[in-house]
Amino acid sequence: MSDPSALTTEALATIGKAQSEQDLERIELEYLGRKSGRVSKLLEGIGKLGTDEKAALGKAVNDSKRAIEAALAARRAELEASRLADLAETEAIDITFPGPPLERGHIHVLTQMRRQIETVLESLGYQVELGPEVETEWYNFEALNIPARHPSRESWDSFYFSPELLLSGSKSRRSTSSRPAAATGATRPTPRAFLTSARSKAWRWTRV
Repeated sequence: MSDPSALTTEALATIGKAQSEQDLERIELEYLGRKSGRVSKLLEGIGKLGTDEKAALGKAVNDSKRAIEAALAARRAELEASRLADLAETEAIDITFPGPPLERGHIHVLTQMRRQIETVLESLGYQVELGPEVETEWYNFEALNIPARHPSRESWDSFYFSPELLLSGSKSRRSTSSRPAAATGATRPTPRAFLTSARSKAWRWTRV
Protein backbone atom coordinates (compact mmCIF):
# COMPACT_ATOMS: atom_id res chain seq x y z
CA MET A 1 0.00 0.00 0.00
CA SER A 2 1.63 3.23 -1.20
CA ASP A 3 -1.15 5.67 -0.27
CA PRO A 4 -0.41 7.36 3.10
CA SER A 5 -4.06 8.22 3.63
CA ALA A 6 -5.25 4.66 3.08
CA LEU A 7 -2.45 3.30 5.28
CA THR A 8 -3.43 5.69 8.05
CA THR A 9 -7.06 4.61 7.86
CA GLU A 10 -6.05 0.97 8.05
CA ALA A 11 -3.73 1.60 11.01
CA LEU A 12 -6.36 3.54 12.94
CA ALA A 13 -8.89 0.77 12.45
CA THR A 14 -6.38 -1.83 13.67
CA ILE A 15 -5.52 0.29 16.71
CA GLY A 16 -9.18 0.63 17.60
CA LYS A 17 -9.50 -3.16 17.79
CA ALA A 18 -6.47 -3.61 20.06
CA GLN A 19 -7.35 -5.19 23.42
CA SER A 20 -4.04 -5.08 25.24
CA GLU A 21 -0.73 -3.25 25.53
CA GLN A 22 0.92 -6.14 23.72
CA ASP A 23 -1.40 -5.60 20.74
CA LEU A 24 -0.48 -1.92 20.64
CA GLU A 25 3.22 -2.67 20.77
CA ARG A 26 2.87 -5.07 17.87
CA ILE A 27 0.89 -2.49 15.86
CA GLU A 28 3.40 0.26 16.64
CA LEU A 29 6.27 -1.90 15.44
CA GLU A 30 4.37 -2.90 12.30
CA TYR A 31 3.52 0.63 11.20
CA LEU A 32 6.13 2.86 12.86
CA GLY A 33 9.18 0.60 13.02
CA ARG A 34 12.31 2.41 11.86
CA LYS A 35 13.49 -0.09 9.28
CA SER A 36 10.57 -2.39 8.61
CA GLY A 37 7.66 -0.08 9.47
CA ARG A 38 5.05 0.32 6.77
CA VAL A 39 5.05 4.11 7.10
CA SER A 40 8.81 4.25 6.55
CA LYS A 41 8.49 2.09 3.45
CA LEU A 42 6.32 4.78 1.87
CA LEU A 43 9.50 6.80 1.42
CA GLU A 44 11.48 4.10 -0.38
CA GLY A 45 10.92 5.59 -3.86
CA ILE A 46 11.00 9.24 -2.86
CA GLY A 47 14.35 9.77 -4.58
CA LYS A 48 12.76 9.20 -8.00
CA LEU A 49 10.12 11.89 -7.48
CA GLY A 50 10.23 15.52 -8.42
CA THR A 51 10.70 18.30 -5.87
CA ASP A 52 7.01 19.07 -5.40
CA GLU A 53 6.08 15.38 -5.23
CA LYS A 54 8.81 14.79 -2.65
CA ALA A 55 7.47 17.57 -0.45
CA ALA A 56 3.89 16.34 -0.77
CA LEU A 57 4.83 12.73 0.02
CA GLY A 58 7.04 13.77 2.94
CA LYS A 59 4.20 15.85 4.43
CA ALA A 60 1.69 13.04 3.94
CA VAL A 61 3.99 10.49 5.58
CA ASN A 62 4.64 12.79 8.56
CA ASP A 63 0.91 13.43 8.96
CA SER A 64 0.28 9.69 8.83
CA LYS A 65 2.96 9.04 11.44
CA ARG A 66 1.56 11.69 13.81
CA ALA A 67 -2.00 10.39 13.40
CA ILE A 68 -0.93 6.82 14.19
CA GLU A 69 1.11 7.95 17.21
CA ALA A 70 -1.86 9.94 18.54
CA ALA A 71 -4.19 6.99 18.03
CA LEU A 72 -1.80 4.67 19.85
CA ALA A 73 -1.55 7.06 22.82
CA ALA A 74 -5.33 7.48 22.98
CA ARG A 75 -5.93 3.72 22.85
CA ARG A 76 -3.33 3.12 25.57
CA ALA A 77 -5.13 5.65 27.79
CA GLU A 78 -8.46 3.92 27.13
CA LEU A 79 -7.09 0.49 27.98
CA GLU A 80 -5.45 1.80 31.18
CA ALA A 81 -8.67 3.51 32.27
CA SER A 82 -10.59 0.30 31.62
CA ARG A 83 -8.07 -1.71 33.60
CA LEU A 84 -8.29 0.64 36.58
CA ALA A 85 -12.09 0.61 36.45
CA ASP A 86 -12.13 -3.19 36.48
CA LEU A 87 -9.62 -3.22 39.32
CA ALA A 88 -11.70 -0.79 41.36
CA GLU A 89 -14.80 -2.91 40.81
CA THR A 90 -13.25 -6.28 41.61
CA GLU A 91 -10.93 -5.26 44.47
CA ALA A 92 -12.80 -2.36 46.05
CA ILE A 93 -13.18 -2.34 49.84
CA ASP A 94 -16.40 -1.02 51.31
CA ILE A 95 -15.27 0.73 54.48
CA THR A 96 -18.87 0.95 55.69
CA PHE A 97 -19.33 -2.83 55.56
CA PRO A 98 -19.05 -4.53 58.98
CA GLY A 99 -15.74 -6.26 59.50
CA PRO A 100 -15.34 -9.87 60.60
CA PRO A 101 -16.30 -10.46 64.23
CA LEU A 102 -13.41 -10.40 66.67
CA GLU A 103 -12.82 -13.56 68.62
CA ARG A 104 -13.09 -13.19 72.37
CA GLY A 105 -9.75 -13.48 74.11
CA HIS A 106 -8.97 -15.39 77.26
CA ILE A 107 -6.79 -15.01 80.32
CA HIS A 108 -3.27 -16.32 79.95
CA VAL A 109 -2.83 -19.81 81.38
CA LEU A 110 -0.11 -18.64 83.78
CA THR A 111 -2.38 -15.89 85.07
CA GLN A 112 -5.14 -18.43 85.57
CA MET A 113 -2.78 -20.71 87.50
CA ARG A 114 -1.51 -17.83 89.66
CA ARG A 115 -5.05 -16.77 90.53
CA GLN A 116 -5.98 -20.32 91.46
CA ILE A 117 -2.94 -20.59 93.74
CA GLU A 118 -3.75 -17.25 95.37
CA THR A 119 -7.36 -18.32 95.89
CA VAL A 120 -6.21 -21.48 97.65
CA LEU A 121 -3.76 -19.54 99.84
CA GLU A 122 -6.37 -16.95 100.75
CA SER A 123 -8.77 -19.75 101.72
CA LEU A 124 -6.09 -20.98 104.14
CA GLY A 125 -5.84 -17.57 105.77
CA TYR A 126 -2.92 -16.10 103.83
CA GLN A 127 -2.86 -12.53 102.62
CA VAL A 128 -1.53 -11.90 99.10
CA GLU A 129 0.95 -9.02 98.95
CA LEU A 130 1.87 -7.34 95.67
CA GLY A 131 5.38 -5.93 95.94
CA PRO A 132 6.40 -2.67 94.20
CA GLU A 133 8.82 -2.80 91.31
CA VAL A 134 11.00 -0.07 92.87
CA GLU A 135 11.96 -0.50 96.51
CA THR A 136 14.22 1.08 99.11
CA GLU A 137 17.35 -0.60 100.41
CA TRP A 138 15.71 -1.08 103.78
CA TYR A 139 12.92 -3.33 102.46
CA ASN A 140 15.21 -5.01 99.95
CA PHE A 141 18.09 -5.78 102.32
CA GLU A 142 18.03 -4.53 105.92
CA ALA A 143 14.53 -5.82 106.69
CA LEU A 144 15.63 -9.22 105.37
CA ASN A 145 18.81 -9.32 107.48
CA ILE A 146 21.08 -9.04 104.43
CA PRO A 147 24.35 -7.44 105.65
CA ALA A 148 25.94 -4.41 103.97
CA ARG A 149 28.76 -6.47 102.38
CA HIS A 150 26.52 -9.22 101.05
CA PRO A 151 27.32 -10.00 97.34
CA SER A 152 23.71 -9.42 96.30
CA ARG A 153 24.07 -5.74 97.19
CA GLU A 154 26.77 -5.16 94.59
CA SER A 155 25.93 -2.94 91.62
CA TRP A 156 26.39 -5.88 89.24
CA ASP A 157 23.64 -7.83 90.99
CA SER A 158 21.15 -5.00 91.55
CA PHE A 159 19.65 -2.20 89.47
CA TYR A 160 20.24 0.95 91.50
CA PHE A 161 18.45 4.23 90.72
CA SER A 162 20.15 5.95 93.64
CA PRO A 163 22.16 4.82 96.68
CA GLU A 164 18.89 4.19 98.53
CA LEU A 165 16.54 3.12 95.70
CA LEU A 166 16.65 0.06 93.42
CA LEU A 167 14.49 -2.40 91.52
CA SER A 168 12.83 -4.80 93.90
CA GLY A 169 14.39 -8.28 93.83
CA SER A 170 16.86 -7.30 91.09
CA LYS A 171 19.49 -9.97 91.70
CA SER A 172 21.28 -12.00 89.08
CA ARG A 173 22.16 -15.16 91.03
CA ARG A 174 21.36 -14.46 94.69
CA SER A 175 17.79 -13.23 94.26
CA THR A 176 15.65 -12.01 97.11
CA SER A 177 12.82 -12.10 94.52
CA SER A 178 9.49 -11.46 96.24
CA ARG A 179 10.89 -11.18 99.78
CA PRO A 180 10.83 -7.34 99.76
CA ALA A 181 7.08 -7.60 99.21
CA ALA A 182 6.87 -9.90 102.22
CA ALA A 183 8.84 -7.39 104.28
CA THR A 184 6.49 -4.62 103.19
CA GLY A 185 3.47 -6.69 104.17
CA ALA A 186 4.99 -7.64 107.50
CA THR A 187 5.21 -4.00 108.55
CA ARG A 188 1.50 -3.42 108.05
CA PRO A 189 -0.86 -3.64 111.04
CA THR A 190 -2.52 -6.96 110.24
CA PRO A 191 -3.41 -9.85 112.58
CA ARG A 192 -1.99 -12.36 110.07
CA ALA A 193 1.25 -10.61 109.24
CA PHE A 194 3.17 -13.88 109.05
CA LEU A 195 0.61 -15.68 106.85
CA THR A 196 1.58 -13.78 103.75
CA SER A 197 1.97 -14.82 100.11
CA ALA A 198 4.24 -12.24 98.52
CA ARG A 199 4.36 -11.77 94.76
CA SER A 200 6.57 -9.39 92.78
CA LYS A 201 8.77 -9.26 89.69
CA ALA A 202 12.37 -10.47 89.88
CA TRP A 203 14.85 -8.70 87.60
CA ARG A 204 17.92 -10.36 86.14
CA TRP A 205 21.16 -9.26 84.56
CA THR A 206 21.75 -11.06 81.26
CA ARG A 207 24.90 -11.05 79.16
CA VAL A 208 24.30 -10.89 75.41
